[in-house]
Amino acid sequence: MLQFLHLLMEQEKLEVDVKLLKFAQTSAKEDLKDFVVLEVWVALFAMVF
Repeated sequence: MLQFLHLLMEQEKLEVDVKLLKFAQTSAKEDLKDFVVLEVWVALFAMVF
């Protein structure tokens, strides 16, 4: 019985990890877009000045 509970808890943890991972991936993509935009602005700024 205890092992069964332990397995359930492990499964819950895994599901949470997967959700966090998916969330991290989507937010990382957003951050990457922002970063690229920032890099472009910095490059333009550097060329002008």
